[in-house]
Amino acid sequence: MIDDYMDRTLMMTQGPDGAPHIAVDAEAPNWEGGLHYLARIDGAWTDMPVTGAENSSAT
Repeated sequence: MIDDYMDRTLMMTQGPDGAPHIAVDAEAPNWEGGLHYLARIDGAWTDMPVTGAENSSAT
């Protein structure tokens, strides 16, 4: 799963428990993938797309 993003710039931090949290911009260069949030949950990577709906009213 995380190997799908090896050609992208990854931004990583650790949570208070030491678990990795990763954000990746999957848009470039084709502008179709959007922002994704990757986290390890129960020993497996999860891949959650992040929508811009929360910010749609900000102009």
